[in-house]
Amino acid sequence: MSSAALVMDSAGAGDRQRGLASGTYMSGLDIGKIIGPVVGGVSVDALGYEPTFLLAGLGIPLVFFTYYGWLKRRRPRDAPAG
Repeated sequence: MSSAALVMDSAGAGDRQRGLASGTYMSGLDIGKIIGPVVGGVSVDALGYEPTFLLAGLGIPLVFFTYYGWLKRRRPRDAPAG
C-alpha cells in the first residue's frame, strides 16, 4: 500500500484533505474492481477486443481529467468566500 501512503502524504496539510484523498483513492480501487470486469466483458461481447481496449485507453484519461477539473472548480469549505 505504498501508493496509498503517497496519496495521503501529498494530499495537503489538513486531516480533512488527507481523508478525502484516502477515501477517493480507496473508493476508486474498489469500484474499479467491481465495475471493470463487468463493463469489459459486456464491451468485448458487443464490440470485440480491439474497440474495447481503444475505449479503455481513451476512457481512463477522460475520467481522470473530468474528476481533476471537478476538484479544481470546487471551492474548499475552509477557504474564505470571495
